[in-house]
Amino acid sequence: MKKMNAKNIRNNRLALLVWTVSLGVLSCTSETDIENLNGSGEIVFSAHVDNPVSRVTESAWDGDEVIGIKSGETIKTYTVDTEGVMTTEETPYKWEGESYDVTAWTPYTNEEINLTNQTTEELLFGCDLLASSAKVESKIVRFSFTHRMTRMWWELQITDENSGYTQQEIDAAKVTFLGYGAATYTDGTVTPVGEPDKEISTRIMRSEYYWEGEAMMVPCEMWEKPLIKVEIGGNTYVYTPSKDNPNDVEKRTGDLLPNTWQRYYLSVTKEGFNVDMVSVSSGFEQWKDEGYDSDKGLVEADMQ
Repeated sequence: MKKMNAKNIRNNRLALLVWTVSLGVLSCTSETDIENLNGSGEIVFSAHVDNPVSRVTESAWDGDEVIGIKSGETIKTYTVDTEGVMTTEETPYKWEGESYDVTAWTPYTNEEINLTNQTTEELLFGCDLLASSAKVESKIVRFSFTHRMTRMWWELQITDENSGYTQQEIDAAKVTFLGYGAATYTDGTVTPVGEPDKEISTRIMRSEYYWEGEAMMVPCEMWEKPLIKVEIGGNTYVYTPSKDNPNDVEKRTGDLLPNTWQRYYLSVTKEGFNVDMVSVSSGFEQWKDEGYDSDKGLVEADMQ
């Protein structure tokens, strides 16, 4: 029989406790009972994402994320599995009778996060920065993570019948967002790097009926700054949110907001460039493209 060392026994026991809590099996085992079983005082952390359809696997967690947890000046790293179970190889945080605040975030990295290439699901969701905070008041702590980036989405609405462009030119069109090309992510805070003028290549989804793309972008103000660029048939169209445009101001199109899904519908012809914008800033639907319905107002785009 394979022997287990004390650390593995501890991690397996805590994982079982978190699994029990995360499944909500508290009808037979109360939280008080679970705390009593956890006689060491080690805190049982669990985690979920408010809007879980944001990972490559279409579940809350891929199962290999590293989460940083900070209390005061102390930072420890935990890993989370697909069920939200969090374990650590370090000396775990403990509950010793006095409450204290903790902050958690993922990915845990000291390197700059490159935002310019988000052409695959893996690259896109690698830029999905998550954070949470909680107060430790017992041996059981649940983190509820939210998205710290703005999820930007475009749909190109164009046909060769009314645009003045050939189907070959339409098929070769290029759509990019413009914004910060890199960011650092320390203690759950997004800090942009450089200027918001870098081209961001998006993940593209295309079929017979739609052509769309999306990218995670640093929340910031983009008023009077180029935000969307369409290149087609030798022409370049740029949308710049402007405070001189009442519709832009009403819709806050120049504000890229955290934990928000901002959707842009692009209509291009040789006569001009129009943008419909919908911003979903609360609720589960902000990160899930099912069942959403909203009135969309027309936003006239700047052209260059």
